Amino acid sequence: IVAKMKNTYSAKSKKEFDAMSKKGIDQSFMTTLTDSSLIGFFTFAANPEPVYDFMGKIGGEEFENTTFEFKNKMGVDLLNIVKTFTGDISFSMIDVEKKSFTETYVNENGEEETYTYDRENPVIAVVIGVKDNTWQQIVDTVSEIQKRENYYVFERDNGYMAFSNSKIFITTSEKLAKQFATT
Repeated sequence: IVAKMKNTYSAKSKKEFDAMSKKGIDQSFMTTLTDSSLIGFFTFAANPEPVYDFMGKIGGEEFENTTFEFKNKMGVDLLNIVKTFTGDISFSMIDVEKKSFTETYVNENGEEETYTYDRENPVIAVVIGVKDNTWQQIVDTVSEIQKRENYYVFERDNGYMAFSNSKIFITTSEKLAKQFATT
């Protein structure tokens, strides 16, 4: 199934949306979508800075407060973070796989018990274009994210991340993260 949207705007809105729009996604993103069991995907291309400006216009004081809080907590201006993105994003649903999970809990007698169960999990991949290695530097400082070989693991969320060729690759598949990190 392929969908193409056609939107109609007023002259003022068209000017705003034209500034945010980008003609097509970087073709190198298409290589991240291919897999023999691909279920579906979408891509998105936008100019990040005009999108940020537009959000500021419609968000007004609340947006200003949010960006101020972000800067206070993170120590960096949100616009500087936005400037690190190329605006290319792809999302793909690759497969559904059965995974085993183990949980440990304390029963009514105060004893620790462990049980294992199977659950079907979607295999997804999100690829985000970046201009430099700012995000990898940030991820390297987050204690909840563990580095393994040349990719990263979010243990708590069963997520994986890798960096390669000006892209951030986020997935639910360790195998895919390893593959992407070596490209």
